[in-house]
Amino acid sequence: IMFGHCNGTLANLRSKCHVPLCFLLWYILNVAYNITNKWALDGVQKFVAENTSHASPLPFTIGCLQFGIGAIYACMIWAIGWRRPVPHADEMRRAGTVLLDSLR
Repeated sequence: IMFGHCNGTLANLRSKCHVPLCFLLWYILNVAYNITNKWALDGVQKFVAENTSHASPLPFTIGCLQFGIGAIYACMIWAIGWRRPVPHADEMRRAGTVLLDSLR
């Protein structure tokens, strides 16, 4: 990823580098998620092979568990009220302006 357009004052740097840094953070966290998911599948496969007659790694079961835990987490966040408020049209317009300015 090239960050050549990220130069200037600190405020300017922060506004122009926000999107590339978000992509970089997303990529790093995605790699970490895939590694831990692989470890979980390998652990389940080893456990299943040692304790049952099945040799399947059960990826569907792991996926359902991940979805269920994520759904419970999202419902708790929603119920507690920790979610961010929906942005108004003026805020969205300002965010679009910042995005377009960062592309110049």
